[in-house]
Amino acid sequence: MSVTAHPPQRPTDPPADEQPLTAEQLAAQLRRFDQYRSELAADRERLEQRRQRLAEDVAGYDKLLTNVDKLLTDGTRALEAQRVELGCGVSCAARVPDATRLFVSVGLGFQAEAALAEVSGLVAPRRTHLASQLAEVEGRLAEADACAAAFESSLQLLRREAGKPIFFYLGNEADVTLYLNNTGLMWESAAEFEAMLVFAEHRYYGQSVPYGKNVKKHMAYLGAEQ
Repeated sequence: MSVTAHPPQRPTDPPADEQPLTAEQLAAQLRRFDQYRSELAADRERLEQRRQRLAEDVAGYDKLLTNVDKLLTDGTRALEAQRVELGCGVSCAARVPDATRLFVSVGLGFQAEAALAEVSGLVAPRRTHLASQLAEVEGRLAEADACAAAFESSLQLLRREAGKPIFFYLGNEADVTLYLNNTGLMWESAAEFEAMLVFAEHRYYGQSVPYGKNVKKHMAYLGAEQ
């Protein structure tokens, strides 16, 4: 008895997860993406406001330290005719009979009295804490911007006419603008084929190894949607 092997037949239709979206499905997906983009924009705005407040606080402490250092260097013990803002555009002249001590904000609405020579040590922990928070918020802002850019790309893809190509340029470990500005062939070909042009940067927010030797602690697998 002989057995004849037949090659597997190719399916006539692509799997369900590869089927093109219907008009209704596409509209629903676009609404979902638009809603998420709006929520992301609101989150980013809150982060930006917090970043500004932290930056102002850090700058305020830096200015305080600079002024205290000047008072110490000059040996100033009293201040004459100092202009003081009272609010609503009103100011007055004031005399400070003892400029060797001042009150310093230490957080939570508390102020501590300290001699000029003690100010630096009193301010340092608070400033370090605020600077750390500022760096964290700036990192989260960078992530939010990257996520927003990815969503914009996804929305463009969903709104494109079916059948038009996407040209994807995978860069190396360098600033992506280097390739973007020096690959004329990609731009010419994209215009000829009416293609979307995507440049990828093989880096993490502009750095090859942003966490140094601790990079593995910050690695994670991407989810299916990511």
